Amino acid sequence: MSDLPTQVAPSNLPRVTHYGTIRIGELAIDCVVLADETRGYVQRQLMQAIGFRKKNPGTQFERFLAENAPNALNLIKNSGYEVVVMPSGGNAKFLPAGILTEIVTGVIDAALDGTLHTQRKHLIAPCRIINRALAKTGEVALIDEATGYQYQRSPTALQDRLNKKQTAERRTPEWKRLRHLSAASYKVMSEMLNEVRAESGKKTGVYHYANEALLVNWALTGSYEPIDRELLPLPELDLLAKIEIRNTILLGKGIEREFRKEILTALVVMNRAKLLVQQA
Repeated sequence: MSDLPTQVAPSNLPRVTHYGTIRIGELAIDCVVLADETRGYVQRQLMQAIGFRKKNPGTQFERFLAENAPNALNLIKNSGYEVVVMPSGGNAKFLPAGILTEIVTGVIDAALDGTLHTQRKHLIAPCRIINRALAKTGEVALIDEATGYQYQRSPTALQDRLNKKQTAERRTPEWKRLRHLSAASYKVMSEMLNEVRAESGKKTGVYHYANEALLVNWALTGSYEPIDRELLPLPELDLLAKIEIRNTILLGKGIEREFRKEILTALVVMNRAKLLVQQA
């Protein structure tokens, strides 16, 4: 906390009620929970964690977001917060939860596409480390654990927020549309798998199709168990289709299974974080 601004903050700024540090290996990211339960990060520490040099100005960070994680800029704008009051009484620049997933996914995608600037290559390693941690836990849960807020919120608060409105949405026209989309995206994914293997002179058997289905199941649920699509709520159907579409693209690019697993899991974490923000 020693490198945080210490000037007296205006009384009308949002205040931090819980503060802590997320530790992922040797990486450390200062995170906060505001009085209205909004989760987020201290900008300076987040920038350093993903590989930015200490002397980099904020304008360079904004340019980086515009090039590699444009949705992150929307998250910042929509949060309505720019500066918050820390428990010490000083202030700090605030970044909302959800932005970390956008950043690490953006860097990894840019690296895969070959569009990541040469001077940004050093960001890949820390972003992959963070990506693996987010795949297991999710941003909100990491923040709540680091700040101690998990002991104050309801034990089922995160799941309750995620499940809100899902029951009413099931079997609506939109649900039926997404159910059809998920079936279509699975078919396209299977066709891409067959095409990629055929180009390498390999035959595609039932096992290979099942293996891709298991990968999709794992990305969505964290388990290789079968999924009954007829029982999935609308948000999960939407996410399932997105997973299959992204996996189809990655298959076409020849990305190895383990790397695809990382990317698909990050996609799930990012979309669920967005859903939590929308339902807050």
